[in-house]
Amino acid sequence: MNNRRFVMIGGGILAVIAVVAGVLYLLGGRSSPLGGGFFSRIAGGFSSITGSMTPSQMAEAPYFAFRRLEVDTTKPQAEACLVFTRSLDASGKTHYEDYFSIDPATKVASHVVDDRLCIAGLDFNTTYQVTLKSGLPAATGEKLTEDETVPVELRDKPSLVRFSGGIVLPRQNSEGVPVTTVNISKLRLKIIRVGDRLLSQIESGTVDETTLYSWKDSDLESSQGALVWQGTMDVANVKNDSVVTLIPIHDILKGKPPGAYVLIAMDGAQDETKDYYEEGSISAQWVVDSDVALTSFQGASGLTVFARSYASAHPMGGVKLTLVAKDNNVLSTVTTNGDGRADFPAGLLRATGGDAPVVVMAYGADGDFSFLDLRRSAFDLTDRGVSGREAPGPIDAFLYTERGVYRPGETVQSTTMLRDRVGAAISSVLTLVATRPDGLEVARTTIAAASLQAGTATWPLKLSDRAPHGRWQIAAYVDPKADPVGRVQFDVADFVPQRLKVTLTPETKVVHPGEEIKVRADSRFLYGAPASGLSGDGTAKVQVDGNPFPEFKDYQFGRIDDTFSAVDVQMTVPQTDATGSTVAVGSVGDLADTTLPLKASVTISIHEPGGRTTDRNIDIPVRTHDVMIGIRPDFDYGEVAENARAGFDAIAVGADSKRVALAGLTYSWVREDTTYQWYQKDGSWKYEAITRDRLITSGKIDIGTGAPVKLAQNLPYGSYRLTITDPKSGTASSYRFYSGWSASSEGDRPDRIPVAADKPAYRIGETAHVQIKPT
Repeated sequence: MNNRRFVMIGGGILAVIAVVAGVLYLLGGRSSPLGGGFFSRIAGGFSSITGSMTPSQMAEAPYFAFRRLEVDTTKPQAEACLVFTRSLDASGKTHYEDYFSIDPATKVASHVVDDRLCIAGLDFNTTYQVTLKSGLPAATGEKLTEDETVPVELRDKPSLVRFSGGIVLPRQNSEGVPVTTVNISKLRLKIIRVGDRLLSQIESGTVDETTLYSWKDSDLESSQGALVWQGTMDVANVKNDSVVTLIPIHDILKGKPPGAYVLIAMDGAQDETKDYYEEGSISAQWVVDSDVALTSFQGASGLTVFARSYASAHPMGGVKLTLVAKDNNVLSTVTTNGDGRADFPAGLLRATGGDAPVVVMAYGADGDFSFLDLRRSAFDLTDRGVSGREAPGPIDAFLYTERGVYRPGETVQSTTMLRDRVGAAISSVLTLVATRPDGLEVARTTIAAASLQAGTATWPLKLSDRAPHGRWQIAAYVDPKADPVGRVQFDVADFVPQRLKVTLTPETKVVHPGEEIKVRADSRFLYGAPASGLSGDGTAKVQVDGNPFPEFKDYQFGRIDDTFSAVDVQMTVPQTDATGSTVAVGSVGDLADTTLPLKASVTISIHEPGGRTTDRNIDIPVRTHDVMIGIRPDFDYGEVAENARAGFDAIAVGADSKRVALAGLTYSWVREDTTYQWYQKDGSWKYEAITRDRLITSGKIDIGTGAPVKLAQNLPYGSYRLTITDPKSGTASSYRFYSGWSASSEGDRPDRIPVAADKPAYRIGETAHVQIKPT
């Protein structure tokens, strides 16, 4: 009840404040001597109430003003966000760093998120005076009427204990298990040994978890495992910075049997009776102390498992492998041969329910132990350039027809070739089944094995005069009750040869938002006569243009982090005149503001007298700005050597594709730091990439029509972005590049590990310095 009363009282106070502010606004208008400072101080004083305002309530604020300050120190790079009563301009046109100053002066990077102006790069335990200058604009065009100074202080980061993940610890690795801490000087540690057979009973993904509830910690210790060691360890704490400390688990586990362990770490300064999970100070890491590395391959023949040594990578023979089912029963036990290989039959893998295999246990001759969770996703290589169709079974059928489209009433000539895994011909009873687009079977034939010539058979399939149009299929079976071993598809449709020649000529050379697109279409019959009196239709799709200026094809135009959703435009196509000509017209209308180059991909269809259409396409440039900035690197593949010169040329191009001069441009070099936020949804682990910008340097340049302007920086290992902006027109371009000769320059997947060398090539006998950065 007390809380309810407080909300009601607070709401009443807020209502009085709103009334007073509204009266003052009506009396004094925007020139009120209280200015934006009055609203911000009141709102800041009741942040716990105004913080729950809805967007519609915020939109009803009397005028554009600073509202409150939000500081987030939980992120890798702390941010201070200034919240306003209106949304800010997030298009990149407005250079908001020109509208505030910081005392003491420091190098920062700012970005806009809705109604927030967020500033990164501030130091902890320092109070800054951020002055918002009059004229700072909102997205609506409203501006601050007077300067206002906001004190900003970043307090200490909250304490944190975190493991990085990964469960296998090679026996010969003497480094230990790394743990990351923030503002912690002492760790309390526990190590719990978990029975091997329990691994088949825990949920898949549990061993990936790095955070525990306090009750789960107690459950592991009391009923699922046994506490084998506990103690404390000092940490070389660096205030407000991440510190990585190696826990010497090999020394701790010396003399203890190999197996699966759970390493638990918590803040040593906390009361041990508290709920550590709620305070964010407990972390857990599953560790397998083993020298046995397991790799599995699953195919039609079953499951193949290889055992190798972590220390030497040599095959390990004599390792006993046990396949355990979901109900904890042992399905099969095999021992690896001299190649470290063991095979489990395919029949075991087809089991369901409690008999479904879930874990492979490995027991070495010296008591070593390891395991492999079969419920985890297989490693997908398709995005690494390794792809193709699924591996066939013992028999593979290749089917083809002499063409891909047929008229009703024609005969489809199909050929089927039966092959084994190595491509050798097979003679087997072959059943071919033809189905219509709706899945209904229309024909079937069985061919004896003796009738196959080199494993090949032909089948002429006669289509009826009323065969339905659409995608048909012929499937091949060696067992009619099993799945097909191959199939081929073809289309059934009415078609006749083209009779028209249509030529498109753009009458609008360049299109701007709000203007019309005009395209001339000239049509003639192939026998020479003008195609007069024919109707037509057309569409245009406004989309991003990957090559807006062919003469400057090596330049990047537009911000690389900008997006644009394609817009469809309906074209009006009058009947062709006596000469076979017509002009198609369409209105583009308003477009979303973007820095990316656009084009209108126009498709015009002219209808023949018989009803068929002849389609033609043409692209017309669309310009949302009268000028665009081009950036060209003087290096290849978006990569330079670490600390080497990253040089760029910059030009400005007008809507007519001619070079123009621009003055007063701003440029910025930004480092992109990407982290991955993991979360669990519907029992599966997913991730979200979070990229934060750190300003390296910035300045102003002028671009002329002569030699391109040159910009260059020598930068350490990492991902960077150069951005050039014209504050007057709002046009901007950026280029993303990588410093360090990288084996994988894309940071879009957390399981891609950037590997960089200090130079691209080496002589025999030289030493290569390679840097590996796990993400």
